[in-house]
Amino acid sequence: MSKLVKLAFLNNYRRLNRTILALLGIIIGIASLITLVSVVDGLHKNMGETVSKMQGLMVYSSEITSPVFGTTDILYQNKLSGIPGVKKVIPEIMQIVGQIDNKATEFQGPGNTPTMLGIDPQDFPESTYGAIADKPHKGAKELKNTDTGFVLISKDMAEDFRKTVNSKINIDGQTFTIKGIFESDSKMSNNIIIALPKDVRDLYNLS
Repeated sequence: MSKLVKLAFLNNYRRLNRTILALLGIIIGIASLITLVSVVDGLHKNMGETVSKMQGLMVYSSEITSPVFGTTDILYQNKLSGIPGVKKVIPEIMQIVGQIDNKATEFQGPGNTPTMLGIDPQDFPESTYGAIADKPHKGAKELKNTDTGFVLISKDMAEDFRKTVNSKINIDGQTFTIKGIFESDSKMSNNIIIALPKDVRDLYNLS
């Protein structure tokens, strides 16, 4: 038995290149597996924290994968409100942004691409994103029902586009004024641009 073990060790030294390549293959394989597991765990934790902060459910057609890809009749608001246990129904308008400051945005899927969110300011604190984007940045102000032409953006987006409160930002050909900047731990809400519903409807010709 000892001779076989000795022979195995000597064989590794006889063909050193093959031994090194075999070790590299094992090391790279294990490192890749560890990296993949770490990435998956990180994504799972991020999504878990995001979902745990959400205060309600998002309702949209079963024929689409995200609310940005379809519409739901406003008449469903009354039907949903009549369901036992439902405290409040908040209509939202979501639309993927194609250009910011005349530069095309890169589509990376819903939640990871800049998206306009049209919502009544009074309803925002109780909305799906209200509990996520709850950290006002310096100089931030709340959006009011009379703030036509104003938007709120995330701190990350402000840094990416070098914007501050009262800066102008061009979204899909229309210029808005940044009234406030919020901070968020979620990448999902970091890509949200909050505006009045009427502004979003007018910008994208929605009825």
